[in-house]
Amino acid sequence: MRQVSWIMVGVLLWAGAVAIPRLDYDSFSHDEIRTLVGTGGSHFADISSPVGVWERVARESPDQARGFPRIAWMWGQLVGYSEFASRTVALLVGLLAIATVYRTGSVWFSRDAGLGAAAALATSLYFITFMHKFRVYTLAALAVCAALYFYGRLV
Repeated sequence: MRQVSWIMVGVLLWAGAVAIPRLDYDSFSHDEIRTLVGTGGSHFADISSPVGVWERVARESPDQARGFPRIAWMWGQLVGYSEFASRTVALLVGLLAIATVYRTGSVWFSRDAGLGAAAALATSLYFITFMHKFRVYTLAALAVCAALYFYGRLV
């Protein structure tokens, strides 16, 4: 690995070290409970498949994107629906978004530009906050970064 890659590992470790202690810091907010209800998590509903999640979100929150509730349902089936367990999906997606920003910057400009963009995202107070909320925000950032990355690879 090059030196920049090791620095990127440090950026990811720093972001994780800042966000992980906040995963169980507070109770679910109203918006997080809406996400939990949409996924059928905990005791809110007995949804036994991703199709059930799709139907429930379409019926109860038609303005909600369909991807995150499905991912959250699968994650909840795997690890449970406590505050800590549910929020880890946003943490992992957020770390993946930071890594994708690095790759996107490397493809579009240079490795140094990718590292700077990843460091800027990892130190953003908003993004750190989003990384410990059971909401779609980190997935939206990942989707935008991935779209730009693949567009850069095609062009």
